[in-house]
Amino acid sequence: MVQLPPRLADMIVTAHLGDTHLDGEQRSADRTRAVMDYLNAMPYDLDAVVATGDVADHGLPC
Repeated sequence: MVQLPPRLADMIVTAHLGDTHLDGEQRSADRTRAVMDYLNAMPYDLDAVVATGDVADHGLPC
């Protein structure tokens, strides 16, 4: 992990995922995996990941 400069060390870093629309299809799974891979590759740790909006598509189980 990257050592943050002292002035940034006290910051809270969050990621916001909105409207993922997971529907059981490969396209939505690939899109979500790409976002998670991007977040995991960040050079520092996230303090929180917030998922909001339409997580499922049409409210149907995946």
